[in-house]
Amino acid sequence: MYTGKKVRLRAYRPADLDDVLRQVNDYMSVRHSALGPILPATPDDEMRWIGQQTSMTRGEYQFAIETLNGQYVGGCGFQHVDWKNRAAHIGILIGNAAMRGKGYGSDAIRVLCRIGFAEMNLHKISLTVIEGNEAAIRCYIACGFSMEGKLRDEIFREDAYHDLIAMGILRDEWRTRSEFQAPMQMESPAQGDDFDPVSSIVGLCPAAPNKGGTFCPRPTPAARTPLIK
Repeated sequence: MYTGKKVRLRAYRPADLDDVLRQVNDYMSVRHSALGPILPATPDDEMRWIGQQTSMTRGEYQFAIETLNGQYVGGCGFQHVDWKNRAAHIGILIGNAAMRGKGYGSDAIRVLCRIGFAEMNLHKISLTVIEGNEAAIRCYIACGFSMEGKLRDEIFREDAYHDLIAMGILRDEWRTRSEFQAPMQMESPAQGDDFDPVSSIVGLCPAAPNKGGTFCPRPTPAARTPLIK
């Protein structure tokens, strides 16, 4: 639906099940993104999650990421949208190792920021990243995010505690960047695509209540905030 230079952000489809399941059950893909215990997901878990992705959630809006050729890359989206203070937390997971290092994640982040600032009228977009995930930190800095603080010993992973780094970008900061000058590209689905017009529309209602929730490319048992790895 929303297109960048390298990727397209669109609604999740039932056909994404195998790709989603493969990525969330790959320990090395989620070790830097899972905030809770990393537990195996079942096909029923993932299909239930895909079926819940709708613009009517009002506090959590998520997209599948695909290349411009239609290849599934991962997922990203908004969580904890605070309509009063015009702020939201974002997350992203590029779960296919072969897709990392190609600029897909940074392009998805830029498109996500444009949706947040130019369409949802947000004032601030924030995220967190587990210490040691240097690739993610470099990506976020390249996309205009600044480090804002550190939560010490916030995450327990692999028999050790790790700091959680908070990062953010303000609308005025985003406006100074070159991607602000490019017009938003929106595409209609190709004829014959499995397309749900409701779940493909990002909820942009300023009056929508904030229901919170934890963003992840799947629900529990491994609740997490996805980050680029």
